[in-house]
Amino acid sequence: MAFFAWAAPAGADAAPDSPVRLITLDPGHYHAALIHKEELPGVARDVHVYAPLGPDLAAHIGRIAAYNGRERNPTRWRLEIHAGDDYLERFLAERPGDVVVLSGRNRGKLARIKAAVDAGLHVLADKPWLIEAADLPLLDATLAAAAARGVVVYDAMTQRFELTCLLQKALVNDPEVFGECLRGTTAEPAVSLDSASSASFLTLSIRFWDSKGLVMKSSAPAVLALFSSKGSNAPTRRRIGVEAREGSRRTSSHTS
Repeated sequence: MAFFAWAAPAGADAAPDSPVRLITLDPGHYHAALIHKEELPGVARDVHVYAPLGPDLAAHIGRIAAYNGRERNPTRWRLEIHAGDDYLERFLAERPGDVVVLSGRNRGKLARIKAAVDAGLHVLADKPWLIEAADLPLLDATLAAAAARGVVVYDAMTQRFELTCLLQKALVNDPEVFGECLRGTTAEPAVSLDSASSASFLTLSIRFWDSKGLVMKSSAPAVLALFSSKGSNAPTRRRIGVEAREGSRRTSSHTS
């Protein structure tokens, strides 16, 4: 499993072929632990964790301990914990690694990413990096600073590189399979979604139409592949409607 290609920050004392050294900063979500689910070639087993003392830190340590203690393919991570209210100041002063891992703590996450970049460190951060449009200038400044320093600022959500996701993306971007997106208007948007709670888990089912009417209904993205077997008479334009069920309520997202 490849981690990612990297170049040592300017002025770094590590040789280019040295193991990548991870620093976990205030893990607020299990995404930070998932990076350690398997041992990664070229990544040092010693990991420094900077965080305030509390349940999130304890949960993170517990997840890593579970990976190390599992019966099948246990990992061998070694954590060095730096806990306290001054964790951020200590992290910036000590910088005992090359790559900073951030997860959760969405409000203020971008500022921590920028601080790591300014310290000459690479960053792996989960989504979202920002939650307000007012932070867009800071995002631009962060990416510009990373480019100037020659460091990598990267999305830690690796599922987009998983094979079935790559296939789904390829199918959606194939007009012969997916058709084309409708432009929509303010009065009749091409896509709309209403939900009573942004924290709700929505189960999506997708309905496909062609010129002969409804042809299938499924929650599996892979059913898009079935369109490729419809032959040369398959319509070149299809409407796609998405239904979302939230408990006993029903909301809808549709193209029309």
